[in-house]
Amino acid sequence: MANHGLIVGLDVGTSTIKVLAADVRDQQANIVAVGRSVAHGVKRGIVVDIDATANDIRQAIAQVNEQTDVPVTEVVASLPANNIQIQHVSGMVTVKDSQHISYADVAAAVKQAIKIQLPADREVVELLPTEFIVDDFDGIQDPNDMVGMRLEMKGSPIQPPGTS
Repeated sequence: MANHGLIVGLDVGTSTIKVLAADVRDQQANIVAVGRSVAHGVKRGIVVDIDATANDIRQAIAQVNEQTDVPVTEVVASLPANNIQIQHVSGMVTVKDSQHISYADVAAAVKQAIKIQLPADREVVELLPTEFIVDDFDGIQDPNDMVGMRLEMKGSPIQPPGTS
């Protein structure tokens, strides 16, 4: 998650929103900017006012933008571990073109796997594939360019609570 050499971290805390920008070169990180604002929309670690929190995040990022020549376009955000849920899922698809597995087939299997019923206040933020199975052959890490008729993906989606 680099922004032209920058890695930007975002921490939404109960009392403070913090943004830290580091320039990473030759396996070394140098802090180049820090932004901070009061968290008006967070109570006990939970976002209770999305608009207020978004404004506070924008304010902290604007401070970082003032200190660097590269505008922030991506951030790595921290999530509170006590609110994260992980469950095992799987999705299966029939391979489309002449039994030659492509990244489109992999994407279709992933999409099928995350078609799970979630409570209204939850969403999948990341899917960690644990294995792929091609025609009953398991333990495959990357099925792209393999030949098969059926592709299955097993993994674990990460679901923090929603903010609404």
